[in-house]
Parts: sequence; C-alpha cells; structure tokens
Amino acid sequence: MDKEALCMLLTESDLTEVSTSMHIMAPFRDDLERRGFIKSTTLKWKAHGSRIKTGGRVIIIHTPPTRSGKRVIFMTMEDEDGLFDLTVFEDVQAQYAKKIMGSAVLLVEGVLTRSGLRGVSIVAKRFWTIREFYESIK
Repeated sequence: MDKEALCMLLTESDLTEVSTSMHIMAPFRDDLERRGFIKSTTLKWKAHGSRIKTGGRVIIIHTPPTRSGKRVIFMTMEDEDGLFDLTVFEDVQAQYAKKIMGSAVLLVEGVLTRSGLRGVSIVAKRFWTIREFYESIK
C-alpha cells in the first residue's frame, strides 16, 4: 500500500471510526509479523503465562468499580481475524493511560492468561501507537 493510500485509510478511520476499504490493521500486518506481533487467532494456541505482542482497533474500554477501590481497565480490541480482551492494572495505567484513552489503534505487549478451555485474555504491560512502532524500526 502506498503512503498516500495509507494516510487516507488512517484519516478515514480517525474521522469515521470505520474503515470501508479494509481492516485498519491489514496494511501493517507484514511489518508487525516480522517483529513478532501475532493475530488474535493465534492467541488460543499460546500457553498460560506466555509473553505476547499483538495489536488492533480499540472497540470498548470499560472501568467498572471494584471492591478494592483500585481502578482496572478492561478493553476489547479487534484485528482482522477477531476480538481479544485486555486487562490493564493501575501500575501500567499510570504510564499508558493517555495512549489507551486517546488512540483508536494500539499495539500491546503483555502476558496471556487462560480461563477455562477457550477463555484467553492479555494482562497488558506495554502499549505503542502505530506511529511509535514505525519510528522505533527506522
């Protein structure tokens, strides 16, 4: 995808929160995979406690009250293949809250947790924007 088309896709996504031409992650996938980022469909094959990197469009952010009074962010994100869930605890929120709340697309590194036979989620440890990702690989 040429630079102009990529800029158009990102602008379309930012303005409308929808991309009609392709999924927002599609043009970045090859670069992400070369650097160890996996798709949502691969998460189910990873072992509990695995350190993983993935990314996608932020679908929902939820911060329900907790009994302890500590703030926990629960997120659902989407890549080309499906949805996946993240949990962000206070120690990580302190560093990445602005990115989490202000970015439509995020890359994340974290630890995979399994619950039951098919339930998987990621405890987030680090976040990047797409721009930061590309700046880091120059």
